[in-house]
Amino acid sequence: MKKGPVFTDPKLKWYEPQSFLLGSGYFLHAYGPIYALSADVVASLVALRNNR
Repeated sequence: MKKGPVFTDPKLKWYEPQSFLLGSGYFLHAYGPIYALSADVVASLVALRNNR
């Protein structure tokens, strides 16, 4: 999870042009990749692993 300040200075690398909507800080949010697998894919992977 991640949260932190909102950068309002346009000269900074992480400048947020819509900072007026966010306020002084970002809300707590997830950060990073996420993967989703269908039930069919999971069943296939389990079957492959069990057939070794």
